[in-house]
Amino acid sequence: MALVIDAIVCGVISALTWAGLVWMSPEMPVIGSSGWLQGMGLVMGANFLTWLIFAGLRPHIAIWAIVFLVANILIGWLALPLCKKINVPGLWAIVIHPGLIAGMNVLLAGALGII
Repeated sequence: MALVIDAIVCGVISALTWAGLVWMSPEMPVIGSSGWLQGMGLVMGANFLTWLIFAGLRPHIAIWAIVFLVANILIGWLALPLCKKINVPGLWAIVIHPGLIAGMNVLLAGALGII
């Protein structure tokens, strides 16, 4: 049960981090509340599932960071462009957001003693 709660926390923190980063991006790339919900839902769901899959394996910190980095790059590269109300610039979607979200997940895993 604790693993699921940790995964929920990971998803929520990832979604809030994404929302904050999008808010700080040079232009407002999200249109309306449904765009925010779509983006946050995608980020939350992907990071939730990634946490559930890898937390049980207790990987090394470098592998943990790489897995979350790749997962969030795939979200920014493949999933977010499919959302009609989200137009995050490429540099932010594929470099800045994934790096910072992966960093937050590494810090969270360290705080929870997963890695």
